[in-house]
Amino acid sequence: MRIEPLHAESIAAPPGFTPAYAVPWLVTERDHGRSVTIMNQSLERLRFVRVALAGTGVLRLSPPKHIESGQSLRIELTEPGSGVDTLATVRWLREDETEYLWLLSF
Repeated sequence: MRIEPLHAESIAAPPGFTPAYAVPWLVTERDHGRSVTIMNQSLERLRFVRVALAGTGVLRLSPPKHIESGQSLRIELTEPGSGVDTLATVRWLREDETEYLWLLSF
């Protein structure tokens, strides 16, 4: 019996198949327990970006922002050092109005 290697181009995607959406954020700077800077590394504008915290950290509230490709967002705690057990949830909308969430820790 002979086994032929499988090539990706020979695999047909099922009807309605949509490839996974890669998280557009890249952590570019981190000051543990104080702040995190994330950059939109995608080619699209991310709309209504907002951040919520879970844990003991305190975050200054700000209105949702639109983050262009290549732009960064700094998430800074108002009480430095309070973020050691804090998770940030970053929420945004893509152009098709689909909402996404991404978790990161301080």
